[in-house]
Amino acid sequence: MFPNVADVCENLEIVDAFQNLPQEMRRKTSPSTLLQMFLLYEYQVATMDRKSFGRIGTEALHYLRLSFATDTESLKEGLKRIAMAAEDRKGFTQFFEEGEHLY
Repeated sequence: MFPNVADVCENLEIVDAFQNLPQEMRRKTSPSTLLQMFLLYEYQVATMDRKSFGRIGTEALHYLRLSFATDTESLKEGLKRIAMAAEDRKGFTQFFEEGEHLY
């Protein structure tokens, strides 16, 4: 699956956080990458950001790639964690301020 996560990026203020990064760091990451890393390091859900699949003309697009090549229970748990993360603005703010895994 390749869902549009723009609303999640807006809700968690990821787009604003991205805009506040130094230009050199913005070249290495994207809002969807910041969400990808937040999901991985804070919620233990592995996804892939849109920049892994091409960049030309995609700067304003926010997508993640989700694999469903696993058992049903693991998929349910992963979706539950993604839903929790999508509401965790405070958690993202803390993750971003720590600055360890931004890309």
